[in-house]
Amino acid sequence: MDNFIQIIKEKMNHFSFHSNYTPSSKKWSYIIPLLVVLILSIVGEYVLLLPIHFQSQTFIFHLIFLLVLFAMLHAILLGTIDQVSKVFVAISLGLLIYVGIGSVYSAPVFHAKNYQKQLLLDKKADFYKDNETISYQSIPVVDRESAIKLGDRKMGQMIDYVSQFEVDESYEQINYQETPYRVTPLEYSDLIKWVTNRKEGLPAYIKVNMVTQESEVVELKEGMKYSKSEHFGRNIYRHLRMNYPTKMFEELAFEIDEKGTLYWIAPVFEYQIGPFGGKDIVGAVLVDAVTGKHKYYDINDIPSWVDRVYPANLVISQLENYGKYTNGYINSIFSQKGVLQPTDGYNYIVIKDDVYLYTGLTSVSKDASNVGFALINLRT
Repeated sequence: MDNFIQIIKEKMNHFSFHSNYTPSSKKWSYIIPLLVVLILSIVGEYVLLLPIHFQSQTFIFHLIFLLVLFAMLHAILLGTIDQVSKVFVAISLGLLIYVGIGSVYSAPVFHAKNYQKQLLLDKKADFYKDNETISYQSIPVVDRESAIKLGDRKMGQMIDYVSQFEVDESYEQINYQETPYRVTPLEYSDLIKWVTNRKEGLPAYIKVNMVTQESEVVELKEGMKYSKSEHFGRNIYRHLRMNYPTKMFEELAFEIDEKGTLYWIAPVFEYQIGPFGGKDIVGAVLVDAVTGKHKYYDINDIPSWVDRVYPANLVISQLENYGKYTNGYINSIFSQKGVLQPTDGYNYIVIKDDVYLYTGLTSVSKDASNVGFALINLRT
């Protein structure tokens, strides 16, 4: 590092800079690095949308980069490595150690029981007793791939829309007026189409009845102003980050309430096991897709019309941990006594106004026998 500083000094002298620093130049050795770091932090936050949270490893690495950059610029401009640069480098090393040790400490090998207990299943549940009457109207006969084809076919009939918009292929399954639907918004075809249509917003969304196989392009009285395909402040991810800078968001879901109002459901998660382990949902932000109005709800206060707060991949991960660590971490590797795993694939079913994920459970032994199935409420 001393050799590096000496080279910088020689270069500065070559271009007729003063090697003897004045109090004014010392002041600039703080101001210039601070301005550079401040600009980069603002631009980085706007582009990367990082949560300001010490359970976010991406945020921590971004902070380390900024601290090291400040220390380097300060040392170069000052012409020596002073106490300030050493402190900033020491803080950066401390954060790296925190991430490294925290990641190892959060692993299942140290907390297998806690991982196993994240998802609580009622082993004595009686499906037939709990669900004596299930309406055939609640049983979907259309899978997601078929819903996409039905929606695309309907969209193709809308000549005015096809040239300007495309269909978002998320197709979230919801329970709307006691019937299972898959709904998805339109999105702008490209940047030019966004420029020419952004004032009115996205004009419609697609709704596919999972029982009757009917698809519909639902036109809106007022266009959707907040979406994934928007730019700048109306981009839904940026809109969320600007209003909730410290919250960590899971995958968004597009839903409509019983009155047909469009919402983005943004699940908020935290790590429950160590600094970086045991991801779990603690609440959700509901954003009106037309007006941008938003509100945060704790997990126990989520409105009942909301169907999906827990993403399917998170639920499946917790279900895997539930079966894998039943008798501890060592058992999951060697004897595997009582170890279960979800069967390949899963689907959804509507029960009493809620959407449940259901999948089979099988043993990991050689017989790989089915031992039952799990129903998991995606709101609770």
